[in-house]
Amino acid sequence: VIYCYASGNVKGKRCCGGLLGSLEGMATANNCYATGDVISSDDLAGGLIGYLYDGSLANSCSTGKVQGNIYVGGLVGKQGGLSGISNCYSSSNVTAASDYAGGLVGAQKRRTLWSHIRLLR
Repeated sequence: VIYCYASGNVKGKRCCGGLLGSLEGMATANNCYATGDVISSDDLAGGLIGYLYDGSLANSCSTGKVQGNIYVGGLVGKQGGLSGISNCYSSSNVTAASDYAGGLVGAQKRRTLWSHIRLLR
């Protein structure tokens, strides 16, 4: 996924993202952004991607509000496997009803790579 954006609001149960619900299996998102609000009634809510597993995210950002129960992040709800995030930022407001909330990533599991990451407020 390259040079893409989404501006609409997203509402769902799980794996909800402003651009992608999930990005897995060595897939890549590069130069993307999302500006809409994301609301998940359960888990894995991210301003850009709900669940990032064994994929990479670069040169991307999110700005909308993100709400969910667990694993809620301004950029990515949950990051795992051998995934990487590089040169990204989020100015999203994040609200979690339960656990694992973060301005950038709600939860990070296993081996991951982070580089040039910023949280803007």
